[in-house]
Amino acid sequence: MTQPRIACVFEHPTISGGERSCLAVIDRLSSEEFEFQAFAPGTGPLRNVLMASAIPTHSFERVRKSKDQASPAERTAG
Repeated sequence: MTQPRIACVFEHPTISGGERSCLAVIDRLSSEEFEFQAFAPGTGPLRNVLMASAIPTHSFERVRKSKDQASPAERTAG
């Protein structure tokens, strides 16, 4: 029987609370029962951890939002 696939999508290349939580869940779930894949920015500490854990990782470049799609805080930050 085919393993259920789980894809994790990471927006940031850093390892903060959300990334740590997701990595902890992956670590606790059995790789014999699930097939994991990750989508993450192509460089940074998160990418290094994913590669070291042997999780197949697909890289992408972060896309910056245009000013009209940004939140008020992002608009003032430039």
